[in-house]
Amino acid sequence: MKITKLQAEIMLKKMPELAEKIYEDFPELKPSIVIDSWEDLGEIKGYFINEDSKILKQALSLNSCKAHKNVFKTQKQAESALAYAQLTQLMADCGDCDIDFDSEKPKYNIVRVLSSVNIYQAFGYFSFLAFNSEKIAKEFMQKHEGLIKTFYQI
Repeated sequence: MKITKLQAEIMLKKMPELAEKIYEDFPELKPSIVIDSWEDLGEIKGYFINEDSKILKQALSLNSCKAHKNVFKTQKQAESALAYAQLTQLMADCGDCDIDFDSEKPKYNIVRVLSSVNIYQAFGYFSFLAFNSEKIAKEFMQKHEGLIKTFYQI
């Protein structure tokens, strides 16, 4: 038996037990798992980094809006962001991090592989922790391994 899209919508409301079968014939009626925009998110909870670089738990539920885009869902994510901020300053100080990812020259990327960090040579591959020389990448990883692991949430 064939039904129309309008009939399918009515059946979804009145007979939710038939939803999977209806979605097979009308996949466009299946609700999306991915929300459309930040503003549609509604209530958020989590962690933020204050002006003294301390990670604090958000005491109250907030509505997603322009003023609350700095709230991370988990403490580990907030720690990762704080570590990345520090790593960007340390990278800039070593003078080897002005990376042209479109060039054909090799880059030395510090990446997470399972539960460890390694350096990989790559061409055209983007990495948050990229260097122009292997020597600097190795020294940087040796000196800042703790921050790098925090950034990669290890």
